[in-house]
Amino acid sequence: MVLTGCEPEIEDLTDPVTVDGVSYGVVQIGEQVWFTENLQTTVYANGDSIPTGLTGLFANSEWATTTEGAVAVYGDGNYSLCEEYSPAIDACDEEQSLEAYGRLYNWYAVMDSRGLCPSGWHVPTDEDWTQLEDHVEAHVFEGQEGRALKTISGWMLGQNGTDDFGFAAPPGGYRGSDYGNFDMAGAGGNWWSSSADGEDAICRFLYTTPPGLNRNQAHPRKGYSVRCLRDAE
Repeated sequence: MVLTGCEPEIEDLTDPVTVDGVSYGVVQIGEQVWFTENLQTTVYANGDSIPTGLTGLFANSEWATTTEGAVAVYGDGNYSLCEEYSPAIDACDEEQSLEAYGRLYNWYAVMDSRGLCPSGWHVPTDEDWTQLEDHVEAHVFEGQEGRALKTISGWMLGQNGTDDFGFAAPPGGYRGSDYGNFDMAGAGGNWWSSSADGEDAICRFLYTTPPGLNRNQAHPRKGYSVRCLRDAE
């Protein structure tokens, strides 16, 4: 589908939102207002700390066995396997990956009643993600939603996006649920929803190919990125 002469509706909002000492830009895409960066907070919305520094590498590691909320930086810890494919940074360097990708949260942190996003914001539901996808698709990019949302640099094999909507989705990879390993930084990004499908959680992911915004289910102990969405008025 091609809608000639139809340009994306983007409104950059001037006031950033500060969470745990970090300021986030925001952008309006259709009727939704999103953070323009992945979340980095190490505390819940009430100020309680989210457990961090959980070990990986083995099936009985702390990350692989926890049933509580946890957060990590890509490449975190001396006992974690780390693969990376970024053409721009050393993604297994914690300082570099934090700046480029934000932090990775398991789904137990997403669903904790204390909340990850600040007051007036929330982790998007599956329906929220679908609304974003539908809006992007309505503006020329049917089947190319992922490319329109991806950052313009940082993806392997030159598979960068066009960032037509200011969403700036980076290839932040993930942390595995079985061994606490890190993988796919530079090649893919994964974002939680707050919706479940049986015992699994529903997520969205972008990879170098295919170019769409893809929907999947994932184990709650996986470590994925989080974007905050403003509550509907």
